[in-house]
Amino acid sequence: MRGTQTLKQLRVIGALARKSRIVDAAADLGIAQPAVSRHLGTVEKRFRQRLFLRRGRQIVPSALCETLLPRIRTLLSLAVEAETALDGLRGLNERRLRVGYSTHQFVMHVSGGFMDAVRGIKIEARCMASFDLLTQLRAGTLDAAFVNLPGLGFELHMLELRRADLVLMAGPGHPLADESSINLRELSKWLLIQRETSSGNRRALEATAMREGVALRTLLDLGSWESRRAAVEAGIGGGVVMAGEISEASGLCAITIATVAVAAAQHHGGPCGRGV
Repeated sequence: MRGTQTLKQLRVIGALARKSRIVDAAADLGIAQPAVSRHLGTVEKRFRQRLFLRRGRQIVPSALCETLLPRIRTLLSLAVEAETALDGLRGLNERRLRVGYSTHQFVMHVSGGFMDAVRGIKIEARCMASFDLLTQLRAGTLDAAFVNLPGLGFELHMLELRRADLVLMAGPGHPLADESSINLRELSKWLLIQRETSSGNRRALEATAMREGVALRTLLDLGSWESRRAAVEAGIGGGVVMAGEISEASGLCAITIATVAVAAAQHHGGPCGRGV
């Protein structure tokens, strides 16, 4: 009967190929160094082939190992996808849905409608910047996320919910309060209050500014909507948000930033294409 290699052994081979040192591979896998050596030795002994060769303090894949690595990486990727899918099914069986969002103004009505339609499911919601949410999705720690991105793609199932301009949020006493729009060169004259660098809105704005050769002046990086609104109200600077985040009742002004639009999208599942 032909034997098979365990996932642990394949993960050790993959980690050694990436890290080139047993100590680094062990740290990457979260196991002891002797365990890495033992798993590698078991495979090499079984097939009587050297998979790695020493080069000073490092080890490098042998010619045979180089030919096998693409298949090993594919198998490991499939294993991650299967584990992610099974974890998602377990969550649904437990009547639990883990959801992330970056902009609460665009999410609550959708979440409320879902809870009305599907009774008994507990929703665990987390608020963070869009690209942090994408990381969580790929890691399988979220089932779905509402994110703001400059466009569709990112190798995830996606449903676009809305497309909106970025706007400058300003207080009624701001010199630009009476303006309906502003271009990027005019915007560069003013101090900005933005979300952290992993924000989809911020990346869309700064990518457009870079293409047009404009250097923006960000004074504060603030993660929450309330902190950015408070800073704007205090006259510290103008906040960059999506049109629709500012209500008429807030008393704040929304000045369209010309040429910059962002898609508010809902991503379903992780890289394996698991839906919710």
